[in-house]
Amino acid sequence: MSEGHLPKTVDPRRLAKQNVSFKGCWSVVTLEQLTNYLTSTEGEVEVDLNFFQDAEGHFNISGQLTAQVQMTCQRCLEPVSLSVTSDIQLAVVWSDESGKQLPDDLDPIVVADEHLSLARLIDEELILNLPIVPAHEDPVCQPQMEWLDPDAEDDSTVSEQPKNPFAVLASLKKSKT
Repeated sequence: MSEGHLPKTVDPRRLAKQNVSFKGCWSVVTLEQLTNYLTSTEGEVEVDLNFFQDAEGHFNISGQLTAQVQMTCQRCLEPVSLSVTSDIQLAVVWSDESGKQLPDDLDPIVVADEHLSLARLIDEELILNLPIVPAHEDPVCQPQMEWLDPDAEDDSTVSEQPKNPFAVLASLKKSKT
């Protein structure tokens, strides 16, 4: 088991043959695709990955990724801190064709050469687990509704008569006679 420093790239098949595990942290700022969805690039991803070969001979990656991220609440448009967790069950395959032959409980990850970028893996897995509509919990979120101004007069207290669109015609008729 390797703890702390995580390599940038790995050979997943070799690691699976050796039953290697990694545990450590990865900086959010280095995850280029994920940061496009975030309001802040601060924080770290807790990474716990296990590489192993199963009884059928598949090279597997399993584990969990956990991160605290900042996104924009879609109700109030203020920052919201969210916990994102990704449970990983992947099988390393050479091509899409071999990925179609996997059991249903394994998702394929195509690694055509011997190198897998851990940053790419972490990036994609966390993006897949982001909420579709990030929002605060209901009691916390108070959306600003500009059209509801609490200082404005209530419409029911205003007793202005609606304008008659034909009032102009009536005044023209009076001026001609």
